[in-house]
Amino acid sequence: MVQGRSENTCQYIFNLMQNFPRRWVVFDLRTPEEYSHMRLLRSINVPYSDNYSESPTIDEVRAHARGSRDLFDHRKRFLNIIVYCAEGVAFAREIEHLLTADKCKEVHLLQKNFSDFALNYYFLCTYGINDPYIPKWGYPSEIISLKLYIGDRHHAKDPLIIENLKITHILDATISSEMPFASKGVIYLRLQVKDCNYEDISRYFSIAFDFISTALSKCSNRVLVHCAQGISRSSTLVIMYLMKSRKIGFEEAFEIVKTQRESASPNEGFISQLKSFEKSLMKEYKGT
Repeated sequence: MVQGRSENTCQYIFNLMQNFPRRWVVFDLRTPEEYSHMRLLRSINVPYSDNYSESPTIDEVRAHARGSRDLFDHRKRFLNIIVYCAEGVAFAREIEHLLTADKCKEVHLLQKNFSDFALNYYFLCTYGINDPYIPKWGYPSEIISLKLYIGDRHHAKDPLIIENLKITHILDATISSEMPFASKGVIYLRLQVKDCNYEDISRYFSIAFDFISTALSKCSNRVLVHCAQGISRSSTLVIMYLMKSRKIGFEEAFEIVKTQRESASPNEGFISQLKSFEKSLMKEYKGT
């Protein structure tokens, strides 16, 4: 991770939160009125005040914070997200610098207005005194914005996750035979792949690509690709999809997936097959 990474998209912040399930703290710099109306879970309101000194200290910020002091004191061990309004950029930079100087390893600013984040990820927001349900395993990682996700077996069985993410298609790359949401209209593709170096996952590349591609051809559809842990099999299939759909190489596709899902890590056998797939794609492109 990059310390003090400045601006980040809504998608990137969402995925970071999934890397730190229940271990984030949000420094919300908006007005108390905006904060009370709608805010991210695990937020502390730190509105700008004329009472701050010219160079506020961390103790001064803590004294002005409205919310859980205990949450504030966990900042060095948690993911730190700074939410601010358009006119509060300078103050947001001050807080970012202050937290970074305070040796907080993970400090990130939400690039767009909070309303943009809340529109797509409303299930991570609270609109009053009652906090929404957050799965202990978090949410799947979003690889293509509001379209394609990588997750694990827990995500694939959680009805609230399927509902909140509006999942319409599930590609199951485990040896399971379960299809818990088929009766609710979710369309499944089960491939029953083993996660071992000698498994020929490439034999499923064509059918997996067609399934994802056909699903995403309709704007309202969303696809969850999952295996047991969301590490090897599912990431391999999504990397394959990106390589073919975007006409990019293995390394570039892997970087896209890895940026959005830290735990993505195809086994050595799968990597070898993806590199072979890259060569076959290059030959195909040269022949057209």
